[in-house]
Amino acid sequence: MFYEELPEGPEREELLCGLTERQRKYQQAAYELLTTEESYERDMRLILDVFVLPLIESRVLPSEIIRGIFTDQFPRLCDIHQLLLEDLKSLRKGPLAQPGIGKLMETYAQLLQTYSGYFVNHAKATTLLRKRREKESVNLFLRTQEADPRCRNLNLASYLLKPIQRVTKYPLLLREMIKGSDEGDEEREALERALHKIQGVVQQLNEKQGMAENREKLEEIAARFADRKFARLLIPSPDFQDKDLRFVMEGKGTHLVHGKPEDSLHLFLFEGLLVSGKKIGYGKVKSQILKAFKTWKLDSLVINEGWRQDCQCLFFFFFSFSF
Repeated sequence: MFYEELPEGPEREELLCGLTERQRKYQQAAYELLTTEESYERDMRLILDVFVLPLIESRVLPSEIIRGIFTDQFPRLCDIHQLLLEDLKSLRKGPLAQPGIGKLMETYAQLLQTYSGYFVNHAKATTLLRKRREKESVNLFLRTQEADPRCRNLNLASYLLKPIQRVTKYPLLLREMIKGSDEGDEEREALERALHKIQGVVQQLNEKQGMAENREKLEEIAARFADRKFARLLIPSPDFQDKDLRFVMEGKGTHLVHGKPEDSLHLFLFEGLLVSGKKIGYGKVKSQILKAFKTWKLDSLVINEGWRQDCQCLFFFFFSFSF
């Protein structure tokens, strides 16, 4: 066991006396890295055993939906972390972690690119899961699985978030280990290289996830408008998410004619563009489908958020625009 797990007594005191303050920090950080990796690897196996495999066997969901929720990369991610955990354990000698974690994490940094598909798919997976749970048979099945004591009162959506949380935590753990290593030490240099590489991977993963979530929001907005050509305004190149308009916020407004309210408007703000739409219909008979009312190309924009009331926001837009 690690020295942190040793009970108070002569053995623990003797061990601590042989460590500098900096070395203690290193051991504490190494302990946290290993124990949290154990917990994460256990959760990944839980997702497979409690959710993925039973869903496949029960056929309560089509196979393509299961892949849409968990992605094809999920078994590979489980294997990667099983190997990482074994390698971390191999660096332990008695109650202390031995140098070598920096080189190990540097080696595994590139393997974290395997998470790319999972990060990109996460928003759609969450939406897909929520919609499928609206079906009583699916919801009942998942609630039964979530009642498994191993789930610790967490639902499937919470477990789907864990891979993203884990990857983004590695830089924090490595920084703590760097604080516990000496300047110029080979282990410190390896830890710094690993941190640099993993930070780069995490940044790329976050950017891809952000673009995927933005694309999903744009598709949701486009589907609310009657004119399907409107989608091309928001998504000029379906194959390249980096060319999409970036969604900022949405709210409600009022069309005034001669100073009097005429129509209620739905406002959608994007980087460089403000779009207004109003519901199709006459009088009190209105559909939920919108038609484009007016668009403004924005040169500069400052937004002050007013107040929230009944879960709605009132936004004041100050902008200069050109037609």
